[in-house]
Amino acid sequence: FFRAFCFSFAPFLYFARKGFFSPRVPVPSPWLPSRPAWPRPMPPQIRLVFFESYKGNRVSEHVESIRFRFPVRLHRLRVLPLQYEPQVPVRHKKGVTNPSAMEIEIFGRPYVCRSAVFQKLAPTFEYCEAKSRLECSLDSSVLTDHVCFRARYQGLTLLLYGEIFNRQGGEWVDMLQIKEGRRQQ
Repeated sequence: FFRAFCFSFAPFLYFARKGFFSPRVPVPSPWLPSRPAWPRPMPPQIRLVFFESYKGNRVSEHVESIRFRFPVRLHRLRVLPLQYEPQVPVRHKKGVTNPSAMEIEIFGRPYVCRSAVFQKLAPTFEYCEAKSRLECSLDSSVLTDHVCFRARYQGLTLLLYGEIFNRQGGEWVDMLQIKEGRRQQ
């Protein structure tokens, strides 16, 4: 009897009734969601919203203005070093950034107030190719359609990453989705 008892499920059932296998703390089930499945917050669609190279005759102070057709919320600024190729799908572009170290200030005009006042989107970014300081985070709470930056350079290749919104300030919904190299509606 003992051998049949030990090699069957009877010991498990005996100890399970006594509470030896029951957890002291409730364990969440992997099959049941712990919170409601809908509505789920969608992660922001951070994408490349601006890519441009600026060239001058000599190293001097430049102030450039960028206008967007739709409001954007910028998350990141990246400077592409001299002769580097971007890791984003753009045609025949290489970095023209010269000198290899500079300070960049970036400002944005809030979209909601429509005034002429620009606010700083990040502290002064100290770009340095030798120290691999190629990008900085921006204040992503500002919705803007007009950005200005100031730097001392001869050439500068700038990439801005962020979210695109519609004119009412709601999240952007792509009308055309690109899948497998073809456009589908």
